[in-house]
Amino acid sequence: MKDFFIWVSILVQISVILPRTNHEKIIDIDDNTSIQDVLKKLSIKADTCLTLIDTSPVPLDTILQKDQKVTLIEVTSGG
Repeated sequence: MKDFFIWVSILVQISVILPRTNHEKIIDIDDNTSIQDVLKKLSIKADTCLTLIDTSPVPLDTILQKDQKVTLIEVTSGG
């Protein structure tokens, strides 16, 4: 008997809040999706935003879970 593997990808939804534009988006993501993956999907540069889950800052390599609220605060600097 031969071993075989079945790769199953489960879509989950997260809520992404973009305070700068006052928008909230519901995004379907695969399991094992990181915040950095979401930023790429939204065409946002990772070094231009602060990421919160609920009210806590989290690193970009955080793996997202179903029904989380992710807030992406875009920061700017200059003088």
